[in-house]
Amino acid sequence: MISRNRKILSEFKEIFRAKNIPYYIPSVQDKFVGQEINALLYLLKSIVNENDKIAIYRLCQFYNIDYNHVSYNDNLTLLQQFTKILKEENIVNLIKEIINDKVNFFKYIEKYMSEFDKKEDIDAFTEYYRNFNHTEEIKNLANFLNYIALYSNNKVIENAVALLTGHTAKGLEFDNVFLVSMNEGIFPDFRAKKGRKLEEERRNCYVAITRTKQKLFLSYTERKDTYYGDREHQPSRFLKEMELI
Repeated sequence: MISRNRKILSEFKEIFRAKNIPYYIPSVQDKFVGQEINALLYLLKSIVNENDKIAIYRLCQFYNIDYNHVSYNDNLTLLQQFTKILKEENIVNLIKEIINDKVNFFKYIEKYMSEFDKKEDIDAFTEYYRNFNHTEEIKNLANFLNYIALYSNNKVIENAVALLTGHTAKGLEFDNVFLVSMNEGIFPDFRAKKGRKLEEERRNCYVAITRTKQKLFLSYTERKDTYYGDREHQPSRFLKEMELI
């Protein structure tokens, strides 16, 4: 099942849970949209292993720090050197808080993520943590990162529904694909009025459609609930362009 955004997938998740329909979220690549959340992941990895060269290198790229300034010092870990150079006080405080309390790490992360631009990333990261809490693993930061790595993969799970956005579906293929909520304001997104943004939406729709090996099902809703009550919901212009309606 592919949708334009994670909010729609969340609604399907609730239905699947209620009806005991198994589902999973594939794709380790591009599982998050914004750079902030990926930088946070590297930050957490460096807290677990303070000499993680790849994580520190990526953090230096994100915060425009010369990696050579933090890579050679026998007395300090890479993370300690990075923290000394880093000017963002909120990040430095986050590092200190998590190091001092690796069991209750998520409350500090949650506070930090509240400033992120991409709400879908916050929702996805929070869902990973919520699902992690239902496992039998010891609840610490290292195990949480292992959980994300393990359960965010490209492996197809038999007899379960794969839930993806058009963005995260890149590079994957399935025998049967359900492309849902093909409505104006959703796919294309309401912010994509014309020009480059609209063309990008059209490309994303093409990517979603071409994930199909055998059968493709496209659907849209006829009505929607709004602040002003029940309203008619127009089908996507892409359906008209494909001459399906």
